[in-house]
Amino acid sequence: MTGFVAAATVAAKSGHAERSAPPAKHDSGCHATRFVTPSGTTYIRQPSRAPSIVDQYAWLIGTFGCGRAFGIVLVVVGGIVLARSHRSP
Repeated sequence: MTGFVAAATVAAKSGHAERSAPPAKHDSGCHATRFVTPSGTTYIRQPSRAPSIVDQYAWLIGTFGCGRAFGIVLVVVGGIVLARSHRSP
């Protein structure tokens, strides 16, 4: 039984479950809460862990880093061309 299923089972009985230490390599800690809607339906909520923004947008960060380096190269080359054109008689 995975950690999420175990936490959902405990939350269904007691109303709340928390597992912070993962019992196995493939399993992660989780949090589960039982709530009841006004119509009487019982649900178990297990919020997922969001990936960090660095992991989620790594390709975008790399693209902007390359763009920044390319922009610096363009400024340097443009400065060299401008300096050479003003030095010629």
